[in-house]
Amino acid sequence: MKKSLYIIAAALMLMCNGCKKEDTKSIVSGQWNITDIQLTTKSADTHIGDQKVDIYIDFKNDNSYEMYQMLGQGAYRHYRGTYKLAGNLLTGNYHETNKIRDWGNIYEIDVKGDVMTMTATLGSSDVYTYIRCTIPEEVRQNARR
Repeated sequence: MKKSLYIIAAALMLMCNGCKKEDTKSIVSGQWNITDIQLTTKSADTHIGDQKVDIYIDFKNDNSYEMYQMLGQGAYRHYRGTYKLAGNLLTGNYHETNKIRDWGNIYEIDVKGDVMTMTATLGSSDVYTYIRCTIPEEVRQNARR
């Protein structure tokens, strides 16, 4: 009888492990490169006005991120901060010298395979499309901090 109870208990534990909710954080974790910007007022491919935009972002499993952003033909700028994913809503902040600053928007996240779209939810519905990638080492090494 005791042996039967142990077997039933073990079977229930195995069944419950299969019922775990998918970890939504894992869908954004990794390295991404922007491929398209759809502003509410116009389509911008990877330009805003006459400025070319290139962004790499590395969302880490510990809820930190590193971002490398270039506007125009200048150097990449390096930003760090933390993010939070609640369901499909992504928020975050920048950690600057002696200051923490919010991103200023909440993004609705949709990931399909290696493509992630981030849709702004406050004041506009701008859409930013990223693809999974490996951030080039020269971007990391040469970025201004």
